[in-house]
Amino acid sequence: SDQYLLDVRSSQVYSNAGTAGHWPEPVGRYDGTQIVFQQQTSALQLFNALDQYLKTSQVRFDSLFSQYDRARKGYLDLGEMRLLVKQLLPSVAEGDLKYFQAMVDINGDGRITQQEFLTAAKEALTDESNALRRSSTEVRDVLTRVSDYMRRNRASLLDLFNRYDTTRSGQLDPTAVMRMLKDAIPGLRPQEMRYILAHMRKLDANNDGMLSMNEMLIGFRAVQAETANASAGGVSGHLQ
Repeated sequence: SDQYLLDVRSSQVYSNAGTAGHWPEPVGRYDGTQIVFQQQTSALQLFNALDQYLKTSQVRFDSLFSQYDRARKGYLDLGEMRLLVKQLLPSVAEGDLKYFQAMVDINGDGRITQQEFLTAAKEALTDESNALRRSSTEVRDVLTRVSDYMRRNRASLLDLFNRYDTTRSGQLDPTAVMRMLKDAIPGLRPQEMRYILAHMRKLDANNDGMLSMNEMLIGFRAVQAETANASAGGVSGHLQ
């Protein structure tokens, strides 16, 4: 039967626990009785929903965009972006919303222009797909750069994390994580940041759009996985 790694401190559940040479991947959370597997909406679903909406409503994207840019600013703020996404995907989860916002507003200025949205629609699909499959050298290279930085600079990374954790919740949303990593690793290109975002999203097992320092260290392979109490039904242990 399938084996899983349970991080007893966070209740996060990871796959590949019994497979030699494979790094544990987050699959969900343990609620005390069973594993609750994560379900996420992909960028492909969002932009397909946009395409379908424009066709069935017979409206142009600039007209739809203008409906939410009521002040005629030439851009959508994050609140207006949320309303637009919710119209396209009414059941979208909070974590997906935060992810989409960060994916589209890649420069993190909180202002999403039509061109930014359309560029993201074109590029995010490929970037997300490549990142999820780790199917390109560029994806592997940028994830390795982040992992190496985290392993070698854990103290300074924690300082940065705490600086961006303005609410002292112990968690950051995707936009804050990207700002932190841009400070930590100068020169990250927009495409590389989308690769990182797509990878980060897999780490968010409960899909609330928030990541802890520990979740990031585990997800970017900057910790050691130790297992104990192995059995046919699963594996429990922790990551440090």
